[in-house]
Amino acid sequence: MLKKDFPISEFDCSRVKTKKQDKGINKRYGGNNMNFSSKVKDKIAEANKREWIESLIIIIVGIFINTFIFSITAVSGESMAPTLEDGDRLLLRKYKVVLNTEEYNRGDIVVFRSPLEDDSRAFVKRVIGVPGDKINILEGKLYINDEYIKETYVESKSFTESLLYGVNYIVPKDEVFVIGDNRLPRGSNDSRSFGSVSMEEIKGKVVFKIFPFNRMGKDF
Repeated sequence: MLKKDFPISEFDCSRVKTKKQDKGINKRYGGNNMNFSSKVKDKIAEANKREWIESLIIIIVGIFINTFIFSITAVSGESMAPTLEDGDRLLLRKYKVVLNTEEYNRGDIVVFRSPLEDDSRAFVKRVIGVPGDKINILEGKLYINDEYIKETYVESKSFTESLLYGVNYIVPKDEVFVIGDNRLPRGSNDSRSFGSVSMEEIKGKVVFKIFPFNRMGKDF
């Protein structure tokens, strides 16, 4: 009877010992695994939060730059051909307009809000006259302050249509007179028909052509 009980007793002790060992192992390593998993989750959450904050900062900075510093605008239409073509991308300087320190000279290219009623578009044109200038278009040629202006940026033998405002148009204070480089009939809707543009309506001055790459530069 004792001989028969001995193996059973030994087997039972072995089983009890194994369970105790399992409990010890779980207690020793299982807790660490849980702590490790928690730390990993915390690090992932922290990384996601940092990435979200960085993305938000980038968006805010981008909006600020686009609104107040520089922006990229696309040319729509052919009113500035051959200088600018449909689809060209232009870099627009805006910060001087915002600070009211921008100076406009004849030959500058500007982007301004449409002066036409119920028209939300922006126009891109060339500054022809500044405040005080007397504008005349006679026999297809441009005259500023009674001096003939040779416009090298238009197609040769171009004929510039006359002003709807008659002759001797004086550009008012704080306004500019703008015309598109396309001088074909109805090639450009500009100051010849809607008059000079208030400087307050100007969104920025074009400082660089960035696309297409084969015509990139400031040669305009």
